[in-house]
Amino acid sequence: FPSHDNQVNGNVNLFQNNTQLSLFGNSNNVSASLFSRDGGGGSGGGGGRGFAINLGGGGSGGNLGGSDGISTTNSIGANFRHDFEKSKGSSFYGSYTLSDRLTEGIRNVTQQNLATNNKFIDNRNTIFSNTSKTHRANLNLEYNIDSFNYIKINPQFSFSDNTNRNGVDFNQFNDKGIQSQIGNSGDATFSSSPDLNLNVLYNHKFQKRGRNLSVNVNYSSARNENDRNSFNYTEFFLPFRRTLITDQLRAQENKSYSVNTRAIYTEPIAKDRCLDLSYNFRNNYVLNDGTTFDMGTGMPIVTGK
Repeated sequence: FPSHDNQVNGNVNLFQNNTQLSLFGNSNNVSASLFSRDGGGGSGGGGGRGFAINLGGGGSGGNLGGSDGISTTNSIGANFRHDFEKSKGSSFYGSYTLSDRLTEGIRNVTQQNLATNNKFIDNRNTIFSNTSKTHRANLNLEYNIDSFNYIKINPQFSFSDNTNRNGVDFNQFNDKGIQSQIGNSGDATFSSSPDLNLNVLYNHKFQKRGRNLSVNVNYSSARNENDRNSFNYTEFFLPFRRTLITDQLRAQENKSYSVNTRAIYTEPIAKDRCLDLSYNFRNNYVLNDGTTFDMGTGMPIVTGK
């Protein structure tokens, strides 16, 4: 485990004509938060120019607070923006971040059960480690094709990869100081979660004032794959000697996607009145599939869909 507390932050900003680029990074082993970003550009015409980045500790989304273990975190990212000269209000901007976190710890617990009919002392020594890596990307293209047509395309992507491991050695003594059981257990979980969201907005203004057509299409997909291997070995000495061993693998997969299309046509019917006609279409798909295997025989225990 790290023997010294270290935290390093840095960022570089580059500006050239209509292009802005910011690079930032953070590295620490004090369980501090990563960074917060407040990036430029709103919808519907490019927003204001420029963006700000605040690096360092504090804020939400990273501090472990009272959690066990020591975390070492490394993160890098970029934030960019380009305004098109030939199309006023048009721009391309976005951000990308990569964070990597390792949390390690040792936990020693001794418990005494004072129940009248079952007094015992339980000792448990645990070693655990959790690793996670996350990619996030957010892009925006806002383009005024001409004075009547506008389009915005906004893809967002994230991918996380997590591994959690813990191992436990335990023993138990009865109220007379006689060892009643010993054993060890282990648990390892591996998961990955890619997510994609794409939003496209098209707006057309007709020559007649107030007449307008807007079409919005959204596609999103998510997938989570989770494998959990659980092992337990327990040797009992009382009331007679026996051994219990379990070794199981739980494989879980969840998938979902959705497509949503919405169109709105606006027709002015008076100076202060207009008529809206809208159409909406949505399609959703969800799949949950899980199987538990006995690692000793390789046979499935429970299968569910």
